[in-house]
Order: sequence, then structure tokens, then C-alpha cells
Amino acid sequence: MKGPAVFLVLSLVVMMAEPAEGIIGLITGLASGIGHAIRGISNLVKKRRHGVDEVVEEQQDQDQNQQQLHKLLFQQKFAQHRFT
Repeated sequence: MKGPAVFLVLSLVVMMAEPAEGIIGLITGLASGIGHAIRGISNLVKKRRHGVDEVVEEQQDQDQNQQQLHKLLFQQKFAQHRFT
């Protein structure tokens, strides 16, 4: 009596299962999840690099502006000493 009951229960489980719930569906889902994770990490790295590049460019602009300011101050001091 247990044999037919187990057979009926297992056959119901197999019939109720979705097609993607098998081992192939598991592997496909895992591969898809890994692909999404890699793409997400790649996008984060690109955004971070872009942000770092902007900071470096801003620092270079500030350095250049400071150099120009020092040059102008030097020229003014030189002109003052020259005429005094």
C-alpha cells in the first residue's frame, strides 16, 4: 500500500513542477545571476573611475589657477620694485 501511495505522490510532484525548476533551469538561472552580478560590478567600477577622473581634472584645474595667480603676484611685486 505504501508503494502505490509514494508513486502517486511523486508523480504529482513531477507533474506540478514548472519546466524551469529542473537542474537545467537551476544552471541557467545561476548563469544568468552571475552575468547580472558581473555587469553590475562593471558599471560600479566605471562610475567610480569616472568620478575619480573628474576629481583629478578638478585638482589639475585648481593647481593651474594657483600657478597663474602666483605668476601674476610675482609680476606685480616685480613691477613695484622696478618703479620704486
